Amino acid sequence: HEAKLELPHILVLIDDPERTIIEPLSINRSSFHQVYSTPLMEGGGTVTAWRINDEEEFGRLADRFQALLEKQDTNDPLLFAMGDGNHSLATAKSCWQDIKTGLSKEEIAEHPARWALVELQNIYDPGIVFEPIHRVLFSIEHQSFLDALGSFCASYETKSLLSIEELDRYLALDDGVQRFGYRDEERFLLFSLKDPASSLAAGTIQHVIDRLTEQRQATVDYTHGEEVTLRLGSLPANAAIILPDFPKSAFFKTVREEGRLPRKTFSMGHAHQKRFYLEARTITLGNAAF
Repeated sequence: HEAKLELPHILVLIDDPERTIIEPLSINRSSFHQVYSTPLMEGGGTVTAWRINDEEEFGRLADRFQALLEKQDTNDPLLFAMGDGNHSLATAKSCWQDIKTGLSKEEIAEHPARWALVELQNIYDPGIVFEPIHRVLFSIEHQSFLDALGSFCASYETKSLLSIEELDRYLALDDGVQRFGYRDEERFLLFSLKDPASSLAAGTIQHVIDRLTEQRQATVDYTHGEEVTLRLGSLPANAAIILPDFPKSAFFKTVREEGRLPRKTFSMGHAHQKRFYLEARTITLGNAAF
C-alpha cells in the first residue's frame, strides 16, 4: 500500500436515455479548463480532457442526478451499475480498508484513497456498442445439448435455417420469444424457447453450459462475431450458439430483476478500442486528489 498513484479501470454505467447528465457537460466544455489534448499511439485517435471546477456546475450536476433518480421506481432504485472493473473497485476498497486503520477521524474524512476514481458512461452514448458474446461447445453430442436445454425451459421448437441473414431476422424479432441460433456439423437451427429459466437467452444458455461442463459433457469457449463462431461450430464434435443482440433498454431492467447480468452476456466495443489507461490520481495525503 505504498503506491502514490492509482490508474484504475472502473467503468460505471447510468441509464439516461434523455442524455441529461454527461452530454450537457460535453456541450459546455469550452467553458471548462482544458487539462490536456494528445494523440494516441497505434491509430487510437486523440483524447482531450477538461477539468470541471465550478461549484455552480457541480450543483447543477447534482440536481440532474437527483432528477434521474426520481424517475425510477422508488422501491427499487438503481442509479449506477458496474459495467467493467469489479476487480479494480474491489482492490481500491481493500487498500482503503487497510490504509484507514492507522488514520485519525480527520485524516479518514480527507484522505484521497477513500474514494475510487471511475469512468462514468451513459449506456445510451452512441459510442457504446453492446455486442453479444457467442459460445462454442467442444466435444459435445447433440442429444446431450438437447437434454440439458430441456432442463431449463418448459419446451422448445426448432426451425432449420439457410443463412446467417435468416437467423439474424429471427433474432431481431421483438415479440417476447427467447431465441438463439445453433450450428453443428450437421444442423443449422433456430431454437425458440417457452418459459425459459432466465429472462435473457444468454442466461438460459449459461445454465445449459454450466450443466454440460459440470457433467463433463462439453467444454466451452466464448467468441465474438457470428461468422467465426458458426465456422467453429460446424467442425466435428463442436456446436455453436449464436445469441441475439442485447438491447440497452434491458441492461438496468435485468440487473433489477436478477441482481446481475448472466456471465459473458455482451462486450462493449472491441479490445483495440479499450487499450488506453489515461486517468490517474494521487492516493496519498498531502497531494492533490487528481
